[in-house]
Amino acid sequence: KQNTTEMSKSSIIVPVRGRSDFIEVFYDELPEDPSDVIEMLRAELAPLEIWSQFAVAYLSKYQERQFSNILLSVVDAFDVYEMQDFYRKDKNEFTAGRLRILYLLFSSSTSAFVNDLDKETREAPRQKAQDFIR
Repeated sequence: KQNTTEMSKSSIIVPVRGRSDFIEVFYDELPEDPSDVIEMLRAELAPLEIWSQFAVAYLSKYQERQFSNILLSVVDAFDVYEMQDFYRKDKNEFTAGRLRILYLLFSSSTSAFVNDLDKETREAPRQKAQDFIR
């Protein structure tokens, strides 16, 4: 464990729930399948900003499917009561994190809409973003 201010900009720090420890994940070690990352983020009730950092890390590696999976998974996680309760404790952090997630989803949906001619493929992310806003 190092001081988090000394960490490299090539990693993401995930605080371990209920402890002073953390998990450091390096960008170059992100798994192709983001399922393990998603499970870790859910288990640790990671701040929304950290979910966003993982999504952006995947996008920076041109892994758009993984980027979307991370974002859509955090939206789905709001259906879990424990997560709803946890994230809404700090209203300002929740609002800022939620807006960032929505912005990333919107940006992704806009790009998909412009680049994808298949209407059904375009519609799914847009609908998910609209459901999240409601």
